[in-house]
Amino acid sequence: MADEFDTDKGIKEDYDGVVKEAYFQAGDMGRTSLVLMVMADDGEEVEARYSVGSDWASFDGGETVEHPSKSKIRADSQLATLVEKAMLSGAEHVIRQRAEGKGQKTAKLWPGLKFHWEVEAKPYSFQDRQSGEERSGTSYKSYPTRFLGESSVEAVAAPAAAEPETVPADVIARLKVLAQAKPFAEWVDEALTIDYVRDNMLATLSDESFYNSLKG
Repeated sequence: MADEFDTDKGIKEDYDGVVKEAYFQAGDMGRTSLVLMVMADDGEEVEARYSVGSDWASFDGGETVEHPSKSKIRADSQLATLVEKAMLSGAEHVIRQRAEGKGQKTAKLWPGLKFHWEVEAKPYSFQDRQSGEERSGTSYKSYPTRFLGESSVEAVAAPAAAEPETVPADVIARLKVLAQAKPFAEWVDEALTIDYVRDNMLATLSDESFYNSLKG
């Protein structure tokens, strides 16, 4: 029986799905993410993003990522967590075969792999640059928990899909409305309820100049 006090985490939970596309994409905040397009068994297409970290970039249309001074992905990055959990779920042999010496840094690891996906909660906190106040909350990310085999799909999305993204227009619109109505501290609290903001804009939220730019 469903619990009447369950809440909506903003992402699809507890489902089986196969990765149809995978590519690295640069965000507008200077952070690159691995983008997985997952086709769920119920027909819903799910987009999942896993941050690589600062200064990583793709120079081959989203197939791989490189760093100017590092060769290894940070252990606490979302990408590293994704790969680790996929291996533990039963896909380690397949992933190692596909890596071709690039480890986590190639999108070729993913297309065609089918998993059971579950949502994981992770607390976060950061210090507001202006007030010094500590901000905290919980973010949610979907990770594989059981490997269900392979199917044949295209290896990587078209290069055009890896062009730098901008903050979605609907997110900017919501942030502007909030900025017009609330003082900075309350605006940050409200902004953190938006999934895209929690995943991609934590550093930006701590800068009051961004808030002021939205107020106009």
